[in-house]
Parts: sequence; structure tokens; C-alpha cells
Amino acid sequence: MPRLPLFWPALAALLACSCASGSGSRPSASESAVPSPPARVSFVDYRNGMRFVLVNESHTDRVELYSRTSTDASTKVATDELMDELLEHLDQRGFDARALSGPAPADSTAWSQVIEVEDSAGTRHLGVGKLTTESERDAFHDCRAAFLYLYNNIFAAQSVDMMRFKKPGKRADR
Repeated sequence: MPRLPLFWPALAALLACSCASGSGSRPSASESAVPSPPARVSFVDYRNGMRFVLVNESHTDRVELYSRTSTDASTKVATDELMDELLEHLDQRGFDARALSGPAPADSTAWSQVIEVEDSAGTRHLGVGKLTTESERDAFHDCRAAFLYLYNNIFAAQSVDMMRFKKPGKRADR
């Protein structure tokens, strides 16, 4: 039986604890918590140019990131504990065993989607495309589902400059 079903309750519990604590900031030094190493996990869909990034609090200060106006609001800050759980899950689903060393390409015709991890172990990436085997595709989809679940459940209030909206009734995909 895959580890995936066990991941969701653990992640849900961590999310509940992080939400209940208010800002989700790290425990004080008096609570003897050891901060995690800085980590960043990115998901890129080359087909439509979508990019989502999760960093932990040891990587980027939440207040600093969310206080400045940006042209891109795709980065969210997770607690160190949530990021540690995500990285453990990715490893258990075969990410590290299948990943290629180094950063993901800026653009790709071979892959439709890629996940990139940067942490104390270095930078590595795993992509999926037309030539991906079924077992690699399944592992990638499990990793992507976990990443997107966490990403979508983290609140972020980023001020964005130059927001552009399309006219109602006009859709680019028609």
C-alpha cells in the first residue's frame, strides 16, 4: 500500500496546528526547536507557463516576502515543519531516487511539467513528459499532488503590482 494515504492526515494535522498558532512562526528559542535548513520546492508546467514555489521559513521570512509589492505572487512560505514533511514525502515517493542533479531547465519540449527541490542536499529536479514510463509518471503525480495540496492550503497575502484582467466573456482558449 502506498504511503500517500498516510501523508494526508499528517499534513492536515500540521496545517491545523500552523493555522491555530496564528502567524505560523517558528517556536521561540525557549521551546528548543531547531530550525530546518533552508528549502525551496518549485512546480512548473511548461505547457502554460504556470510556476508555483514553496519556501520554508528558514529560507525566506514570511513578513518580508508578503510586505513588499511584487510582479509575481506565486511564492508562498510554509512552516519549517510542513516543508520537512513535504520533503520526506517526496523522498518516500521516489523523488530523490529518480531526480536529476541540478536545476530544472527554464523551458523544455521534452517535459510538460517538472518539480525542482533545492535544500541542504543540493538542487535536483524530476520531470514528466511523453517518454516518461508509467511508474515514473505515477511517482511524479504523487509528488505533484502532495506539493499542490500543501501549496493550495497555505494562506498568502502578497501585494501584486500590474495586475491585468481580461474582459468578461472573452476567453483565450476558445
